[in-house]
Amino acid sequence: MNFLRRVYRWLYVRVKGHYPLGSLVKFKPGIGFDGIYWKSPGDPRFHAIGLVIDGWRKNVHPLPSGVFAEGSVVIFDGERYDMENWELEPIDEPV
Repeated sequence: MNFLRRVYRWLYVRVKGHYPLGSLVKFKPGIGFDGIYWKSPGDPRFHAIGLVIDGWRKNVHPLPSGVFAEGSVVIFDGERYDMENWELEPIDEPV
């Protein structure tokens, strides 16, 4: 069952561009080449747990059209954030 949940989540992210609604995720920014985490001042605190409420999509280049950036809209500590999927780690699947 756990395998099927992972496959479903992977397909959902590939097709829709964001994690399924109601998923619990943890904020986990990437580590740069210098060993420092890539975190902006407006980001939630490190390892904060949030709930996915929607997805976002933005055209990043006008020509050729169709080049999009995608991610999930997540609520962390009562505030809404537009997060890219590589900054999030799903935590709601059973071990």
